[in-house]
Amino acid sequence: MPKYARLTGAFLLGLTVACSFIFHGLFFQKEQHIAEAMVAFAFLLWWFGFRLERRRIALFSSWLELSVLAILLLYLLTSFTALFPQGHANVVLQWAGGLLVLYAMREECKIEPRWGLWLSWVLIAASLGVVSIGLAIYMGGHVGLNDANNLMSEKNRFASTFQYANTYAIYVLAMWLVTIGAAFSGKSKWLMLPVAGIVCFLYSLTFLLAASRGALLAVPAAMIGLVVALPRGQRLAGAAFFIGTMTAGLLTVKGADGHASSADWNGAWSWLMGGGAAGAVIGLATAALMIQQKSRRLNVAAVIAAGLVAMGVLHSSSLSQAAIKLSSQKLQRLTNMSLNETNAFLRLEFDRDALKMIRDHPVVGSGGDGWSRMYHQYQRFYYIANLTHNHYLQIAVELGLVGLALFVLFWWSLATCLRKADPPSLARVLGVAAIVIGLHSFIDFDLNFYSMLLLVLMIAGIVSAQMPPLRWSTTRFQALGAGVAGCLILATIPQAVGDYYLQAGSSELEQGQSDEAAAHLARAAALLPLDPQPHVQLARAKIGTNEQLSQLLLAQRLDPYNAEWPHELSLALGYYKKWEDAYRESEKALRLQPAMLDYYESTLDYGVQAAIDSFLKGKASKDGEIASNALIVEQMVRYQQSANRFKNYVLATYRDSSPLLDLRAGQALALAGNYSEAIPFLRQSRKTATLVPEADIWLFMTYRQQQDKRGQNEIASRPWIAMLDYNPINGILNRSR
Repeated sequence: MPKYARLTGAFLLGLTVACSFIFHGLFFQKEQHIAEAMVAFAFLLWWFGFRLERRRIALFSSWLELSVLAILLLYLLTSFTALFPQGHANVVLQWAGGLLVLYAMREECKIEPRWGLWLSWVLIAASLGVVSIGLAIYMGGHVGLNDANNLMSEKNRFASTFQYANTYAIYVLAMWLVTIGAAFSGKSKWLMLPVAGIVCFLYSLTFLLAASRGALLAVPAAMIGLVVALPRGQRLAGAAFFIGTMTAGLLTVKGADGHASSADWNGAWSWLMGGGAAGAVIGLATAALMIQQKSRRLNVAAVIAAGLVAMGVLHSSSLSQAAIKLSSQKLQRLTNMSLNETNAFLRLEFDRDALKMIRDHPVVGSGGDGWSRMYHQYQRFYYIANLTHNHYLQIAVELGLVGLALFVLFWWSLATCLRKADPPSLARVLGVAAIVIGLHSFIDFDLNFYSMLLLVLMIAGIVSAQMPPLRWSTTRFQALGAGVAGCLILATIPQAVGDYYLQAGSSELEQGQSDEAAAHLARAAALLPLDPQPHVQLARAKIGTNEQLSQLLLAQRLDPYNAEWPHELSLALGYYKKWEDAYRESEKALRLQPAMLDYYESTLDYGVQAAIDSFLKGKASKDGEIASNALIVEQMVRYQQSANRFKNYVLATYRDSSPLLDLRAGQALALAGNYSEAIPFLRQSRKTATLVPEADIWLFMTYRQQQDKRGQNEIASRPWIAMLDYNPINGILNRSR
C-alpha cells in the first residue's frame, strides 16, 4: 500500500508538470494556483507513501537542492521588505512548489533509475498536445478565411499555445532534446527513433512557425550540448538526427504556411504529412546507423540524404508548386538580427533599467515581482514591460546580488552534475535541455512561466539523483517537505477561489451587471487580502459613490508603487471637483511613472483647477504654491519633448496629445506671470471647439495684464467675453505678478 501511494503521488507530480504547459499561461493566476495546489497534494501523497516505507529524504544532497532551498528562504526573508506583497507571495509559492518537485523526482529516480525515462515520455506526450493546439489554426481547425489570411503576419506567431511565441519556441527546443535523449536511451531503436523523428519534425516545424530569433540563437548551444551529452558511440547519430529533423522542418514550413494563409487546408495537411514521413525515414536511418555501427560517416550522410530525398520528392510533386514560391514573413523575420532592431534595442533598455534598480537595491532587492512596480521610475521613455526579459537580472532586482549569486550557483551546479554523471545517462541530455532554457533566459522571461520553472526543477531532481550526496548532507527535518506542501495547499486554494470570483466579477462588470459583480468582487477581496485588483474592480462597480474612493484608497495601501491606482483615484476626485486632492493624487502617479504622458496632462489639469479653486475660496496661501507646482509640471513636459531622443518609441509628444494640455499649460504660465509665453499655448488650445470659450477668457485676461489693446479687441466681441465677470480671474493674474 505505501508503494502504491508513493508511485501514485510521483505519477501525479509528473503529470501535473507535463500538463501544466497546456492549461495555464503567464498571467493566468487562477490556473497557476490550481497547479500549485495539485503539486502540493501530489507531493503529500508521495511523501506519506515514502515515509511509510521507512525511507528518509535528504534536505539537500547536492548544490542543486541547496541553491534552490536558499533562494526560497531568501524570498521568505524579504517578504517584510517586498514592494508588492501579492506579487511577492505568488513568486514564493512558485519556488516552494518547484522545490517539492525537485525533492520527489530526485528520490524517485534513486529508487527506480528508469523513472527519468518514463517521465520523459510523459513530457513528450503532453508536448504533442501543446503542439496540436498551436498547429490547429494552420490545419483548418476552427479557422475562418479572414483568420487564415492573417497567419503569415508576425502577430500570429504560434501565440495560441503560450501567449508568447518566444517561450513556446524555447520549450519545443528543450523538448526536442528530451525526445532525442529518450529515444536514444530506449531499447527498441527501430520503434522509438521513427516515432521520435515524427515528433521532432513537428517540433522543428512549429519552432520555425514561432519565428523566435532568440530561440534560434540557442540552437547552436543545443546542438553542441547534445553532442557532448550523448555517449561517444551515439554522438554523430544524434547530431545527424537533430540536423535531419531540422532540415525536414525547413523544407516544409513554407508550403504549410503558404497553404494555410490561403485557406487551402488539404495542401497544408499534405505538407504536414510529407514532413512527418520524412521524419520517420530519418528515424529509421538513424536506427540503422546506431545498430550496424559500420561506416559511421557514410551512414550519417545517408541519414541526412534520406531526409533531403524525401522532401525533394515532396517538393517536385504536384501537391503545390505555387506554395514553394511564397515568401514567408516568419522566415524573413528569423534572418533579421540586429541590435538596431526594435526588440533588441528594447531588451537592452530593459537591462539598463534593471541594472539601475540593482544599483539602488543591491543587498535584498525589491521582492518578488518588484520589477513591475519599479521600472516606470527608471525608464528613459515610455514602454510597457512587466517582466525584465532577462531572468538573471530579474532575480537580482527581486533578491539583490545575493539572490543572483544563488541563481548562478544553481546553473553552475547543474553543469557540474552533468560533467560528473555517467555518460550513458539520460540525465545528461535532460540537463542540456534545462541549460538551453537557462541560456535563453538571458534574453527572455521563460522561467516566469510556472510550467517552465517546474520543468527545469524536475530535470534538476533527475540529474541530482545521479550524484553522490555531499559529505555534510543531512536527513533531518523529515517533516519539512510535508509542512511546505501543507502550507502550499492552505495558501493556494483560497487564492484560486478568490481568482475565480475576481474573474467572474470583472466579467460581469464588463457586461454592466454592477450589483452581481460587486457581490463576487467582495468575496474575492476577502479571499485575496494582499491583492489590490478586487478593490479596484469594486471601485469601478461603485462609480459615483463614496465607496469608490475608499476602495481605491485600499488598493493604494496594498500596492503603493503602482501608478495606476493614484491616477484612477485622481480621476474619481476630479469627478467630484475635489481639485486639490485630485492634483495631489495625480502628482503622486506622476512621481511613480514620470514617463507616462497622461499623468503630465492630468497633473497639470488638476493643478491649474486647484489653483483657481483655492483663490476663489480665499485660500491665498495655497493657490500660488499649487500654480507654481503646476508650472513645474509644464516645464517637465517641455523638457521631455526637447530632450527625448527616442521619439520612435514614445506614443506622442505632449503638444499632440491633447489641446486641453495646451490650455492648462497656458493657464499655469499666466498664473506664474509669464504672459508672453502663455499666449501661444492658449491660442493653440482654441483649435478644439469645446475649449474655445475658456481659452478666449484666459486670452482676454492675459492680454489685459499685458495691456495689449489690439489682442483684447480681437476677441472682445465674442459673447462669452462680453458677458464675462472677469474680476476673480483678473485678481488671480494680478497676484501672480
